[in-house]
Amino acid sequence: MSRIGPETWEDVFNSDGEPNLISDDLLMEMLKTEQSRSHSTNYRSSFSLWEMRTYRKLIEFIYRLIKVLKIDNAYVRYNTCDLYEQFLEKHIESTKSDRSESSAVDDSNVRCEFRDRALLPLLTCIMLSTKISSIHSIKNIDFYSLTINKKYGYEYSKETLIKSELNVMKTVGYKIDQCPLYSICPLLILTLVYNEPSINGKSLYEMLDKTLDYYYLAKAEIFTKLFDHLKESRKINDQDFKLFVGDSMLISCAIIVVTAILVDEQSGPQVLKELVYITCCGQKDIEIIKNAILEGISV
Repeated sequence: MSRIGPETWEDVFNSDGEPNLISDDLLMEMLKTEQSRSHSTNYRSSFSLWEMRTYRKLIEFIYRLIKVLKIDNAYVRYNTCDLYEQFLEKHIESTKSDRSESSAVDDSNVRCEFRDRALLPLLTCIMLSTKISSIHSIKNIDFYSLTINKKYGYEYSKETLIKSELNVMKTVGYKIDQCPLYSICPLLILTLVYNEPSINGKSLYEMLDKTLDYYYLAKAEIFTKLFDHLKESRKINDQDFKLFVGDSMLISCAIIVVTAILVDEQSGPQVLKELVYITCCGQKDIEIIKNAILEGISV
């Protein structure tokens, strides 16, 4: 079986991104989809950002924007993705509530509001992520203003950025560390190597970021495959699926098994066996997620 090499998806770092996609295409689709969800009984009952057809474009834009800001930190990438997703979902819930209270709100007005405000909270999520990652990733607040103005033409004052930080933190309940995968995966690799020294821990560490990059880029496709499979095989409902994909330890195990297979396909079964022993996660559950991830990588 041939596989797409990690370098194949790294081109998302190397091209220009357009901020309009996160205001027009994405957010308006989110709003309309959330409205249709409330009137439908044929599909998932609650809204999730990964359901959007433009979700991958959003992640690509986040990766590019972080590169524009000259931040070379994997944690910042992943935490920004999770934090901004959490912010948007709560923001859409709030917008839906506000619109339901006033039937006179025009869609065009909502579109303009999103267009004017969409980039600011994303920039804020990046700023917050740098502050909890590494002192080496923190940039002067004036640097963000100057870079965004030069690249995209948006002007944000220092006061505006500070107020936006408070707004994002309040919206997500001050839970700004949103990336448990980046904490769990290295610890599991460390435990794997301790229990079984024959496992090449260095190679796993070196490949891990590339696997996580792909996981975030392909999250919509991965979760869609998972939901369809579990709905068919286990008759899983919406709430159970949220619990399933919300199990960070389980997802981390699957990501490490995929990483091991990318490093050396023969090592996959051994790594899977060790992870089941270490975490007590179900082997079948890990394999289901692992297969969904590999389906997107395999050709």
